[in-house]
Amino acid sequence: MGKLEDSEKVTYVKSNKVSETIGEAFFALPMAGLFIASLGVLAYQIYLWLYAGFWKSLSAAIVLEKILPDSFFVWLQDKNSWVGAKKIITGLTNMSLALFLFICGVIWIFLAIEVLELIDKKKRQSKVDYK
Repeated sequence: MGKLEDSEKVTYVKSNKVSETIGEAFFALPMAGLFIASLGVLAYQIYLWLYAGFWKSLSAAIVLEKILPDSFFVWLQDKNSWVGAKKIITGLTNMSLALFLFICGVIWIFLAIEVLELIDKKKRQSKVDYK
């Protein structure tokens, strides 16, 4: 690649920093949202227990039934196919909603770290020489 003029260097660096910030926010916001949601669900359950004296059990099935299409659960009714996958799905749906959201947040962290490392590696490989 050819050399960049001084004004082009400044524009390139500024746009690069903005895109890095947006990229990091893209991964950080859902992660923070999942953790805050898990804390909110747990706080709601604790509040009900302190106020009324009973523990309101909220399972992940509540969320999964709202998010996933109805056709997703049809294949779970066949007892002879996808037995291992059914055990995983059943375990996830029976899990506490707060724990489910927390685990999703942890998985998102690991995925975000891997993606950001891949992006950083690619940038280092195709870095423009400013000299």
